[in-house]
Amino acid sequence: MKILSLLLIFINTTSLLLGDSPHPVEALSVVHAEQKIHLVKTDESDLLHYSSSFPVYRIRNDSDSDVLLTENQILLSPGEECEMGEFPLLDIECQTAGEEIHLHLEGVDLGIAQNEAQLVYPQYEWKLSHKGYTKSPFVSEDIWGKVQPYLLPLDHPAKSFLDKVCSKRRILESDDALKKAGFLFRPNSTRTGMIVARHMEMWGYLIKTHLDTKDVQNRDASIWMHRVDGANLIRECIKAHGYEHLLKTPRKWLYPVPPDSTSGRYRQNFMLVVEDMHILEHSKNKDAFKKKMNIEKMDALVTVMKECRLNDCVYVFNIPFSHDGRIAFVDTEHFNIKSRPIKFFKLTPYFSSKMQKHWKKLTD
Repeated sequence: MKILSLLLIFINTTSLLLGDSPHPVEALSVVHAEQKIHLVKTDESDLLHYSSSFPVYRIRNDSDSDVLLTENQILLSPGEECEMGEFPLLDIECQTAGEEIHLHLEGVDLGIAQNEAQLVYPQYEWKLSHKGYTKSPFVSEDIWGKVQPYLLPLDHPAKSFLDKVCSKRRILESDDALKKAGFLFRPNSTRTGMIVARHMEMWGYLIKTHLDTKDVQNRDASIWMHRVDGANLIRECIKAHGYEHLLKTPRKWLYPVPPDSTSGRYRQNFMLVVEDMHILEHSKNKDAFKKKMNIEKMDALVTVMKECRLNDCVYVFNIPFSHDGRIAFVDTEHFNIKSRPIKFFKLTPYFSSKMQKHWKKLTD
């Protein structure tokens, strides 16, 4: 690959605070970053590459010709922009029929070293104080009492942002309403009924939710509480074995959506707030399973899967590698399943030949 010139121009940085908190401001500060890049090729077959210093959520093609983002297979016409959804980009590969590429990048500057291994949001413990939440008239006293230990703490940095954005509009009314509120998510995630979305002003966290168009038969609280229980079980297992350097799972909380007179047909009263595990994009995750899996990680993975009876963790997208090199248990819905065996063989093809033998030895 030959690149004659690379012009980087930082054109704007704006500090966005996630709200008041007793914790140090620098831990909660998010800087919106914009960058212009100019890549020039010398050969029509050149694949141009750029490594960004910050996670990129939005890309606009400022070139005079079409640009293909090869990893995502997204074709951008001149002036067209796209959002990256669940997976922000750090490495950008692109092609064009023209002589040069001009791209406008937007994302979040973490203010830390440019190292993928450091793309982990700092860990904090928040006060488990829930006084101050107001029960919605659409939530029963019984449910309200049960969710109390699961609620997002009042001093959690994501709460003030969610309070602000949810007070302006009914963000769960439709996917358009969620997009207008600034949340990014992949359109096909709505097919399963559950949306995983991120917001540039809520860096380090995601929301998992159903829209008001999805009938969950008033079980939204129990659905999310169950996932919190699963995450807590997995976390305790990881901690008990001293696997924290190998495995992880996100902390999760329920956020009570403020009541609104307008909603879709099926009102959702709660959403799930989860820590962003900064997982690898699907193709890179499959590559990591083949090249980065070792005996220590595999032994730990099997131990946790067996002890917690994680039947649904036989899919690589439910236990992806993250940028810090650890495997993340991101789907915590199915645990303690004793009625059927774990189908370990489904993961076998994703390992190298050497690790396949070890996997079979552990699971047969």
